[in-house]
Amino acid sequence: MGGLNLHLPISFSDGVQWLARLPQSSPTSPPQVILDKSLLSETATYSLLQSVGVKVPRIHALEVGGSTPSFFLMDRLPGTPKFYEILSDPAARRRVIEDVADCFIAISTLPLAACGAPTFDTQGTVTIGPLVEPRWHQRAQDGSLKMLGPYKSAREKHIACIEVVLDRIKGGFQHVEDAEEVYLIHLVCSIPTPGQLSHKLFDHFKELIEIVKLLYPTGSATSFFLRHTDAKGDNWLIDESNHISGFIDWEWAEAASPHEAFAAPEAFFDVGAFYEGVNDLSYREQDLADALDRKSRSDLAAYVRNGKAYQRLPFLIGGSVDVDYFRMYQSLRSIVLGRVMERGEWLTMAREKFGADGGWKNLKG
Repeated sequence: MGGLNLHLPISFSDGVQWLARLPQSSPTSPPQVILDKSLLSETATYSLLQSVGVKVPRIHALEVGGSTPSFFLMDRLPGTPKFYEILSDPAARRRVIEDVADCFIAISTLPLAACGAPTFDTQGTVTIGPLVEPRWHQRAQDGSLKMLGPYKSAREKHIACIEVVLDRIKGGFQHVEDAEEVYLIHLVCSIPTPGQLSHKLFDHFKELIEIVKLLYPTGSATSFFLRHTDAKGDNWLIDESNHISGFIDWEWAEAASPHEAFAAPEAFFDVGAFYEGVNDLSYREQDLADALDRKSRSDLAAYVRNGKAYQRLPFLIGGSVDVDYFRMYQSLRSIVLGRVMERGEWLTMAREKFGADGGWKNLKG
């Protein structure tokens, strides 16, 4: 169940088994307040998922904000994370894909009103609050915690996340070795509105405005749906009959646009091809779309078949330093505009277009 949390087994005399889940503490861990918000969000997410029949652990107790370590108690579900072991078995693979399709269908019955992370309000009711993933938290000048969200649109959310990345690059905290290129790519992806820019600089964003209008048209995605932000195969428990017995580790889940929520999960990627910039669907993604068609949900199948641009956004916006940002951006550009540029040509164009940006000038010294 990952390396960010500690899991302690609890066995009862009647055979019932629970797990205690505690965030692991280390010198690089986020502040306790963020860890607590993550636990609150995960338990709220499980509550939402259970309400529509998704197989997730039932939460029995939650303790945050006290003098003792924060934790929650949950059912220990049967099964093991063996998705990658059964890929060579067509029958087993089909069962898992059918189960993921059923999960998508269940989540589609739970529209949410904002883009952000599940949490609890002061009355204990599940609502949508700020994003809880640690990389999107900042400290204000007075030392208070600044969190992002919730938002009324996916466009608004992505702009806010990009601004965080730009600030960190300018401050020398992120992408130090390739700061100029990554900064310019994030500028291009920052999807500004006319009110945010001078008229002269706004003219240079016409291409990106075109991209964003195609990905997030005005008025689109008035409902949002739960998205697992780390949907790899090791977060699916699979039982002896090769069905998914539990979808686990939802700690940074978010309410996202349907385009992002119902794009194929990372477990179904052809990972090598994806990082090489290939935008073709893998056979597992094709199989998921076909499964949704068989279940009379061609609307969800369409999100899978047209999901590459939306899969790339999380990797492009503030993603891992191991990502080739230029290749990822050009892959996105090729989907939306049908054309790409060589690295040198693109850098020359970007430097000319964004030469007035103060952050870029500072990076260049």
